[in-house]
Amino acid sequence: MKNFIKKYPKRIITAFLVILLIAVVGTVNNYPTYGGYANKPREITKRTFKYLEDIYGEGNIFYAEDVPTWYADKMACSGVYYKAAEGRYIYLVGKGKDWIREQRTNMTLDKYRYSKNDTIVAKLHPYFGGNVEFDSNEYILEFVQNGIWYCVHTGEIGDDITGELIELEHNGRWEFSIDLSAVREVSDEPIRLQRGRYRLTKPATLKRIEYYDGKRINVATPIYFVSEFIIR
Repeated sequence: MKNFIKKYPKRIITAFLVILLIAVVGTVNNYPTYGGYANKPREITKRTFKYLEDIYGEGNIFYAEDVPTWYADKMACSGVYYKAAEGRYIYLVGKGKDWIREQRTNMTLDKYRYSKNDTIVAKLHPYFGGNVEFDSNEYILEFVQNGIWYCVHTGEIGDDITGELIELEHNGRWEFSIDLSAVREVSDEPIRLQRGRYRLTKPATLKRIEYYDGKRINVATPIYFVSEFIIR
């Protein structure tokens, strides 16, 4: 063995470097956060892609890498988009802001497990030290696959955001309901919700008064009420 190494030192070193280079390149190509991607676009399962196509229409779902560069920074976004009217693209991944942990306890559901024909009853309990403002009809519904949340109802499409403007004072209470059998997105036909884990998000705006250098300033901050549940 020693004689072999002495006889072919350059070949051994070259082979080792080639193997090392292949290993490094393979790791980079498969590393989820390389280049700023949160999740590489092609990691979306065929089942998830088909589910989104059933909701938004065949041919209307695009991977981030296929979205025009003038619309999305592909080094910052990944996942999938829905192509809406007038060339508008709506991002369908993680709209419920799962990184905002402190808002989760501010909305409670009447139960944790539902069937696809049940009605969800949700209650908001804001205690942010200011007033909370939101549209009575707006909400986001997402399901999770492989640790990634995808929108089945965005709150941005159709005639859903046409409700009453509600403003709750600090420690106020408000209740609303959602018929799961009647959830719609881009067509008049209701979405056929699959079994799995979902989360309901209610976008809102926190309005409060803050003081800087002795000046009174009105501050408006986006917030999200979030609760998870199961569809059996």
